[in-house]
Amino acid sequence: MINPTILFEGELNPSAVFQGAIWQLFTAMFLHYSVSHIGLNMLSLFFIGPFTEAVYGSGRYLVLYLFSGIIGNITSLFFLPAYQAAGASTAIFGVFGALGIFLVLQYRKFGSAVKPMLMQWVFWLVLNLVYGFNVSGIDVAGHIGGLATGLILGGLFLRQKTY
Repeated sequence: MINPTILFEGELNPSAVFQGAIWQLFTAMFLHYSVSHIGLNMLSLFFIGPFTEAVYGSGRYLVLYLFSGIIGNITSLFFLPAYQAAGASTAIFGVFGALGIFLVLQYRKFGSAVKPMLMQWVFWLVLNLVYGFNVSGIDVAGHIGGLATGLILGGLFLRQKTY
């Protein structure tokens, strides 16, 4: 179990952020409420992280991860102002978004060769969103904010990259 003081100071608490605790937009990505919480987040990252990092490169992957997490947390502040949150999922959804835009662009180039991967991506996206909307305590607004950030940043990064 995490130290309550660390959790209180580091989790995303909208009223605290609006009173100046802006570090929580960053620190909340690195705190989790339970072993299963961090375990599921790290398992997700284990499956999508290495491939996405190989596509974008380590530097862009780091920017993508951190920026998606922060923007996802900002999204959460405005759509769920009474909701406290912690966890890496806003950032992981950003990584997932970047993977998605890569697959969409590859599908346009190569068609059926990429279709199975793209369909798996859509399946996992729908599953995560349906689950998030039906289970209490999940920061769906933050997830969508991270996802949108990953889609946009991923697209911008791919425009700059040559294959």
